Amino acid sequence: MTNEEVKNYLKQVRDLKKDIKIKQDKIQQLNEQAASITVGMTADVIQGGGMNNKSFADAVNSRIDLQNQLCIDIYKQNIAIMDIKKRLDEMAELRPDLANVLFAYYINCWTWEEVCVELELSWTEVVGRLHPEALTLFKNFK
Repeated sequence: MTNEEVKNYLKQVRDLKKDIKIKQDKIQQLNEQAASITVGMTADVIQGGGMNNKSFADAVNSRIDLQNQLCIDIYKQNIAIMDIKKRLDEMAELRPDLANVLFAYYINCWTWEEVCVELELSWTEVVGRLHPEALTLFKNFK
């Protein structure tokens, strides 16, 4: 496994977190859309007009589909975090500094700037030296 492959493996958590956030935001929009359609349907019933159930049904179905996808993404994320955390815990016994770099960036989804500030190290030290070293060491834990 190359360092690039390790990076991509670790990056799956960051990517899933972004996807989960997007899906949660979309579900919120669909909830708001469904609520506004419901208000419109109530007004139609009061005025004696017909109800447009298709828009409401489409919004509900979209929300259900998205909710199912969200559950799958959360499950994948949890599995990935458990595996990565297990390996990082083992790694921390040898080099806690390197495990902390990977955990902060890939699991906590901090920016490199936040990692540098938290560890009180320079960008060059963290990104240029510790990160590549951590990726190389991570390969040894399965």
